Amino acid sequence: MPRQNFLSREAFVQATEIQARESLLSIPVFVPNIKLIAENTKLQSFKFRYQLPQKNTEYHVDVTLLPLDTQYTRISFHGEHVNGEAFDNDAEMTMALHNFESAIEAALK
Repeated sequence: MPRQNFLSREAFVQATEIQARESLLSIPVFVPNIKLIAENTKLQSFKFRYQLPQKNTEYHVDVTLLPLDTQYTRISFHGEHVNGEAFDNDAEMTMALHNFESAIEAALK
């Protein structure tokens, strides 16, 4: 497998853009190892730091919202190591992106 420096994932949720945004911004309140770093309101994108303290690892996760219609929103996740390190397989980053998706779905419920 070729070396890369990011992983991406997409999800579709049955929620308006406003509901998805509010759910996304509520995640750091309930999950202590996730911190909001920056928000770009024009692009509807957010940058988070995802920490795994037990493994001394940090990732940056960029999340972008795209409203599809009045009921559905596409959410794109883009994860990378904080230091830009390249890798060929990173199961922990895959799990981090999956955890973000699960947290948004849980916050919507």
